[in-house]
Amino acid sequence: MTTAVRAVTQVADLALRVRLAHDELRTAARTDALTGLANRLAFTEVLSTAPPGDAVLVQTAARLRGALRQGDVCARLGGDEFAVLVDAGSAELAGSIAERLVARLAEPFTIGDRLVSIGVSVGVATARPGLSADELLRQADDAMYRVKAGGKNGVATY
Repeated sequence: MTTAVRAVTQVADLALRVRLAHDELRTAARTDALTGLANRLAFTEVLSTAPPGDAVLVQTAARLRGALRQGDVCARLGGDEFAVLVDAGSAELAGSIAERLVARLAEPFTIGDRLVSIGVSVGVATARPGLSADELLRQADDAMYRVKAGGKNGVATY
């Protein structure tokens, strides 16, 4: 083997060892030595990617408020689940309002310099005398899960 080839081989070997050492250091810098879990640095890096989801939630809330009438009530129940209480007067009008909400939320969101689309599943339940709030929400959930099972982006009535 010529001296030049040997030198190139040694440089390549050295570069590979430096790269492996760098990867090991990067992993060690982001791992808790005692538990093997991610440490604060790694957690913070992952957490910094979460605000786009928060931005979608904030914009979703704004769109819901903008699509509802005075007196309608909108609440975030948790995670990405919202509930809307409307005095629709009829199941048909409630369904129409739900369709309007789906259309508004189906429009892409601008998050930073990206367009983001979400799937929207809406379940509609109608209050009746003697029906508890918990039962009304359960019925709306049942209807919503029917929409999800069918591929999302729609409305179902209980």
